Amino acid sequence: MNNKKSYRIIKLVNGEDIIGEIVESTSKALSIFRPFEMKQIILSENEESLYQTEVLMMRNWLNLSIELKGIIAKKNIILVSTPKDNIIKCYEEEKRKEDDPNYISKKKQNLLDKLEEMEQQNIEENIEEYEVTVNPEDIERILNDIFKNKYSNESEDPEDHEEYKDLKNSEDQDTDKDMFGY
Repeated sequence: MNNKKSYRIIKLVNGEDIIGEIVESTSKALSIFRPFEMKQIILSENEESLYQTEVLMMRNWLNLSIELKGIIAKKNIILVSTPKDNIIKCYEEEKRKEDDPNYISKKKQNLLDKLEEMEQQNIEENIEEYEVTVNPEDIERILNDIFKNKYSNESEDPEDHEEYKDLKNSEDQDTDKDMFGY
């Protein structure tokens, strides 16, 4: 079975929407293979929210039965229509979930693998290596420039200023040039 061309949505008088494959039609009934009930649910963050999302949920209409085929009397049918491709895709995925208990975990792992692969490609494409080396002389020159600019409007010489002297004569100064790679 699984002839996509014979998939139909059946609207029943009780308000249920059923999707399945019509395998036989008589003057009084339709025989449906693997019928699933469809429900549309509208979700919103809260009652006042303007943003809403519509969700389509499906469940096996014969989930409590060993049967895979159901018969619906035509007197209980309001409408029979052809489903859109995206609805067929959802229906087939729901059947796969039911047929393979590990389907969801496999699907989840596939998505995680794809995400990791995309992330790795993104890292490789967008990251360039930069090497930054700073030596003690550069740091001293930068600090000297900062002090000179800070006190350039003042009459005193920056090298005579107490902060500058403290920094220059600090016993805590690291003079170990090995840590800078020299």
